[in-house]
Amino acid sequence: MNSSRHASRGSGFTLVELSISTVILAVVGYAVSVAVKMGHDSNSTVMEVASDSRAERKSISALIDDIRMTSNAQITVTTAPDGNSQLQLKQPIDVAAAQVWGVRDRRLGNDETAWNQLDWTVRYLVDGNSRLVRRVVDLNGATRLEDVLGDDLLDTGGTPGFRVAQSGDVWQVHLATRRGSHGGVITENDFHVRTRN
Repeated sequence: MNSSRHASRGSGFTLVELSISTVILAVVGYAVSVAVKMGHDSNSTVMEVASDSRAERKSISALIDDIRMTSNAQITVTTAPDGNSQLQLKQPIDVAAAQVWGVRDRRLGNDETAWNQLDWTVRYLVDGNSRLVRRVVDLNGATRLEDVLGDDLLDTGGTPGFRVAQSGDVWQVHLATRRGSHGGVITENDFHVRTRN
């Protein structure tokens, strides 16, 4: 009778062994789930920064195109109280078969006369909501069109979010934005553009 008792004890797991294996399995499962979550969070952050950077570069192409079309004599850069640059320029347009300076934009009307506005200007500035905006401004100083090109630009704390400076024949455009859910990631991009001079 003793021998059958010992045989049945050796063929199974004790409650202590099952408890230990369950704890080990739970710890390993938790470690795997933490690693997977960290990987997902890291991937999401990288994708967010890459997406923001692509969107920023795409939207800034209007500024680059405007600078390329104009001449150095048609560009004025001032510094706002927050340290950001304010850029004002005119584009080459055709009015009455003459090449003059102003603004050309198809959204201003339905024909060539409305599209080409003599002595109007294009202004780039950082607005009160930390957005880089492109404004088409008429002779009276009224904004006729406004496009938001970027958001979350730095506007305080020593580093302006939008700076424009001429260096020889090249215009340097610097953008600094604050990204991320906690606003801790600062992304900086520099563009170098030549005018048509």
